[in-house]
Amino acid sequence: FSVQLGLSHETYLPDVASGRPVASSGGWGVLAHPTLVWGPGGNVLLFAMMSFPIAQGYADASQEDRWRAGLGGIVLLGQPER
Repeated sequence: FSVQLGLSHETYLPDVASGRPVASSGGWGVLAHPTLVWGPGGNVLLFAMMSFPIAQGYADASQEDRWRAGLGGIVLLGQPER
């Protein structure tokens, strides 16, 4: 069992309509990603994560993130079984 914290910086380019950038689009965000990881055995890891914005700057406030959630699994290839 592992508790991890990731950080990311995301940049969104402006939308393009008819070959021209849309002025009220695009921006950036810095997010924190607390994550729980569990290895039930073998070469499998399962994880659950949430993402929360720390700072954001978007041309349109409706594009700002409030939170995100994710679940997933990872198969470790080339690793010996434990």
